[in-house]
Amino acid sequence: MWCLNCHCDIFLRWQKCVLLWSP
Repeated sequence: MWCLNCHCDIFLRWQKCVLLWSP
């Protein structure tokens, strides 16, 4: 669930990262 290539600094952005990296 870690965003390596995404900018996961803010929770909101983290959600976007999760959506992008979601299976």
